[in-house]
Amino acid sequence: MMRSVSNAIKRSWHNVLDMVSRRFGVTISIMNANMECLDFAAYDEAEFCQYIAKETRDACVRCDHRHASQALATEANVYTCHAGVCDGIISLRSAGSPSLYLMFGKFKDAERKISSHVMAENIAANDPLHRDEIMKAYNELPELSAQDVEDIKTMIPVLSAYLSTERLCDDANDTRADKIVRYMQTNADSELSVQQVCIKFGVSRRELYKIFHERLRITPHAFLQRERVYRAETLLREDIPLRQVARDAGFGNYSTFVRAFTNVTGSTPSHYRKSKKD
Repeated sequence: MMRSVSNAIKRSWHNVLDMVSRRFGVTISIMNANMECLDFAAYDEAEFCQYIAKETRDACVRCDHRHASQALATEANVYTCHAGVCDGIISLRSAGSPSLYLMFGKFKDAERKISSHVMAENIAANDPLHRDEIMKAYNELPELSAQDVEDIKTMIPVLSAYLSTERLCDDANDTRADKIVRYMQTNADSELSVQQVCIKFGVSRRELYKIFHERLRITPHAFLQRERVYRAETLLREDIPLRQVARDAGFGNYSTFVRAFTNVTGSTPSHYRKSKKD
């Protein structure tokens, strides 16, 4: 169910986002837990990303999901994607909206100019016909210093308080669904089951599936498995045995972990780990 937002609040919220966007030159959007942009706070996608979208869209979505999960623990997560572009994700849970995120980007890291530029060139090389246009779009992205990024991150309490004060979301309709999504995201690394979620929140299996179908167009079980895969992607970057990665990410057994990881990422855990070390 799309959140109900009054026109007045929409305009006011847009003014806040415009202020931040103009100050730092970044694009901003509000995303749900499925990393879908909500219609009341969307800004144009960066031209660079439009060029590379056809080839890297799936990788971009997986990357956003993984870092959104991390943002739940830290409230703000700033990272460099596979194309050498930086994004920031802010969890808006403190605004009473645990399944909403504010995403800001796309920008270049002023302190990683060379390595980021090489990453972008590698992506552009996959499309020789448009290589010059792609690199031109990359070079036109705003460049932010570490202090700029910290300034944006310090705005989190202000933005969250604003959301809470203005009641951007219709809590009467969304509170239970938000709590369920938040609980499943937070506890995905345990051996949480769909049945346990139903019992905890006093909903039937049919009601739970309806909530996830309407909000995220995904089943609760698939949502749990996906969140676990995102946790596993982070763990695989560390020197941890594969079977321990499976356990720490919340998978009950290793074969389930390998199957789920391959379904979501298109790569086995061992191949994924090797690709990140190469």
